[in-house]
Amino acid sequence: MMKMEMMMKLRPLALGAAMAALATSGLAAEDYYKETPQFHMWPDPGAARYSIKRFGPVGVGLELRQPAFTMHIVNVEEGSPAEASGKLKKGQIIESINGKVLKDEDPRVLLGNWITEAEAKDGVMKMMVKDSPDAAAEEIIVKIPVLGAYSPTWPVDCEKTDKIIRAHADALAANIESAEIGLNGAVLFLLSTGEEKDLEVVRGWMKKFVENYKKPAEGRETYPWFAGYTGPGFCEYYLRTGDESVLPVLKDMADSLSRTIYNGSWMGRGSANYGYMGGGHLNAAGLHAATFLLLAKECGVDVDEHTLQTSLYHVYRFAGHGNVAYGDHLPEGGFAGNGKTEGLAFTMQAAANLHPDGEKSVYAKARDISGTKAFYSTSWLFHGHTGGGIGELWRGPAMGTVRDDRPAEYQSFMNERRWMYELARTHDGVFGWVSDWNVGYTDTGIEGRGWGSFIPLVYTLPRQHLRLYGAPPSKFSKTHAIPDRPWGNEADEIFLSMVPGEYLPGKRQDISKERLPTDASAPIMARIDDPKVTDEVLLMYGHHFDEGIRTATARAINEHGRDHLVLALLKSKDRRARLAGITAINGMSKGKSLPDDQLTDEMIKLIGAMIDDPDESWWVAMGAMEAMGRATPDQIAPP
Repeated sequence: MMKMEMMMKLRPLALGAAMAALATSGLAAEDYYKETPQFHMWPDPGAARYSIKRFGPVGVGLELRQPAFTMHIVNVEEGSPAEASGKLKKGQIIESINGKVLKDEDPRVLLGNWITEAEAKDGVMKMMVKDSPDAAAEEIIVKIPVLGAYSPTWPVDCEKTDKIIRAHADALAANIESAEIGLNGAVLFLLSTGEEKDLEVVRGWMKKFVENYKKPAEGRETYPWFAGYTGPGFCEYYLRTGDESVLPVLKDMADSLSRTIYNGSWMGRGSANYGYMGGGHLNAAGLHAATFLLLAKECGVDVDEHTLQTSLYHVYRFAGHGNVAYGDHLPEGGFAGNGKTEGLAFTMQAAANLHPDGEKSVYAKARDISGTKAFYSTSWLFHGHTGGGIGELWRGPAMGTVRDDRPAEYQSFMNERRWMYELARTHDGVFGWVSDWNVGYTDTGIEGRGWGSFIPLVYTLPRQHLRLYGAPPSKFSKTHAIPDRPWGNEADEIFLSMVPGEYLPGKRQDISKERLPTDASAPIMARIDDPKVTDEVLLMYGHHFDEGIRTATARAINEHGRDHLVLALLKSKDRRARLAGITAINGMSKGKSLPDDQLTDEMIKLIGAMIDDPDESWWVAMGAMEAMGRATPDQIAPP
């Protein structure tokens, strides 16, 4: 019974996988965890082994084995503090660190927190280590550099954060010799520090790249992945320096995208594979290709107008309406969007930069609603197609786009996720996600594709030295006449608002009280899925500003048989809540629709009024027309 009670707290979409994992476990989750962990999927305490392939800057790889979670050393990194101890080796067992053992909580969180605690004091990690299960333990001291404690406002006004940023920047400058490696996350990161010495490193990379680029070559890297992940660095460099030598590179990338675009977006390599994901687009690449085009236009590059406008139209429609889809589809539901929705925040920032109205434009609103998705989606850590590591490159920084609007929520987000950034740090100062957590894209900032250099951008966003991060326009910035509203009408802008609707007369949820442990999507869904949840709570979440939460509430209303709340939502003054009522009628992925015997004449009349209203939101009207498809002929045209 305890196992089932714990699992019932989980989101239904994750329930099947989690139950399957526990069914094969020797130890049930409730026998280890004191409470449901924040981040799904969490380590299974009954699994034979679970890998932590890098214990942050300590420099050892661990396997957590039975009895859960016993730490076994699987490797010692060359040049690390662990190697400097002279005593740690593969095959040893760590019983405790500074008198603490892995117990009660997510072992990943505990390990990350132990790094934080040691760096704030003397850097000492006293490990009780033995060579075999039956051997006596010996104390081995590993000393990591003392960086100090995080400030209450980190990464802002924080000396430790500044040291972490400096270490990564210096490591890039010292190790990256290939422009092809440097010109992805590394360029954005070095420009984001705002320091002249880092700009000089980028200047050197750019000079080398441009010289090589002038040489005749086939297959230059101008495909969507390259344009979307590398192109913005070129653009930011030009906007900072006005170095015209990079403009031909930007033009080539823009022209390549104009040749390969179809239906407003791209595949990752530029081909048109209509069979992929049922719609052909790979928006994890194409989304950022659109960002590049907007930035390139701000640089003054002659971007094909049809390509620019159609890609902007395509991605804008996702803002506030759900997750950015895979393929040429309607917005997707749920919260595990692989970072695409959060990445949309930066596409919309680039659009706001380009539009003459800037922060007063609809794109600034679209940026904020997309960025704050990071708060709710982070319950499903590292979920995503091909491994969720790529999603986390965008989720962390995206929350920074709403730091000024949601300061307490932003700080809660950063504090609760601090452990994952501690574990991502290496002993030589660079970053890379720890593998074996359903994480693809684990390259550090100085190896492979250099994806790891995107990770510490979470620290530098508040410095606002990138145009994508809210820096003011430079003297090289240009505006352009992109649409004031690419899709929808004025009523549709409510879906970009971060103000909840009034769910009862004079009552509106105070979202300033939301904190990650209690108000990310998983805890909210546990709350609304409880059969004892009150009507008032369901109505409150049915008026929440996040589409995913409203949709989850519609599903819960149907599951609980509270059809009277569907009527209440349809009568709401808030269009978002009315759409939640329509969603309950239509059903949603992983959720049943309202039964036919509960679909009343009054509901159909309300839906018809929405369709007949010429000023109704397009998004609402579309849902209403789908709902009307369930009406009988007599309900549509009474005799």
